[in-house]
Amino acid sequence: MKGNHWILSFFVFLNGVLPATDLGIRGHGFPIQEESFAEFLLKEMNGLSREDYLKRQELAKRKLVYLAKHPQPVSFLREAKEARTFSFDPSYIAPEELKDINGKIICRKGERINPLETRSLSSGLLFLDGENEEHLSWAKKQLGSFKWILTKGAPITLEERERIPVYFDQGGKYSSLFRIQHIPARVTQSESVLLIEEIPIKEGLKEHSKTPLMQEDLSSILFVSNPLIDPDALLLAETEKKCASFPELFSKSPSSNTSASGFFVFISFSVPVESWKDLSAELENTDGIFVLKGIPHGSFKEFASKIAELRKLGINAPIQIDPLAFEKYGIEHVPAFVQTEGQMFNKVVGNIPLSTVLELFKNRRPS
Repeated sequence: MKGNHWILSFFVFLNGVLPATDLGIRGHGFPIQEESFAEFLLKEMNGLSREDYLKRQELAKRKLVYLAKHPQPVSFLREAKEARTFSFDPSYIAPEELKDINGKIICRKGERINPLETRSLSSGLLFLDGENEEHLSWAKKQLGSFKWILTKGAPITLEERERIPVYFDQGGKYSSLFRIQHIPARVTQSESVLLIEEIPIKEGLKEHSKTPLMQEDLSSILFVSNPLIDPDALLLAETEKKCASFPELFSKSPSSNTSASGFFVFISFSVPVESWKDLSAELENTDGIFVLKGIPHGSFKEFASKIAELRKLGINAPIQIDPLAFEKYGIEHVPAFVQTEGQMFNKVVGNIPLSTVLELFKNRRPS
């Protein structure tokens, strides 16, 4: 590692013992899943000159932005040559008793749940090739509310051109879930099932426009009522926009916060998503920031996918990567909460509500 000490200065880490009020562990803690990003860089960049390192750093940023703007096409889908119509039953049989974060029973083991029997959809879905102008013309003909789900193409560029929300079926997760084999395809609701139509484009351009009769959002129903269906990477447009600002993940880091006040929630992808959601909702009202130690398995692609999942679920609080802040504040389990004022700070660890943390910190200035 000799000669690479300057890499650590990238994080502006101030080592040493800081005045602190450590309120200990007040709830269940989770292990930190991610490898330190500093160590990841050291392993990847060992032996490089500073100039080469900066080039690699810039390349990594560009790679994240490119992956966000140009998702991999869904490889198993083909152009529809024959019309095919079938139904999809979203019913779910719970393999075990399921509870929410507060311990309330959602459903009992063996219980069959069809979310469409209690909630309906707000819009239909159109699966299409975003680079095929005939597919786009067909999509524009549809009346009522439809979400455009691209299986190929650049959703951000198309969204800016058409001035409507455009999404991407990352990894073909929902094409697989609905057993779609050919595009364009249309998904609407028919009583307690989903009606799926694969439509040859020539026929689709001649057909009368179709209006979906729905009331709630598909992704919400599948996630809330069917917990074992992984909703990651569906409807990525908003996340992809945020991916373009990934370089900001390394700015205003808590490890270099030596003069300003701040509130930081140290976290990991090992923490249940419901805890992320609850904390994010409160963080957005307190100007707080999530802090990660690194990226999962050294993979920018996996990191982008996980951030996409969080954003899609409405987890919009700022997220930064700062491995040296974990060292600076002695973070070994998460969630961990740190309130700073200059070089003084309060800290508490545990999967507890942010309101509880704020109450603990109340009238307890960092000292």
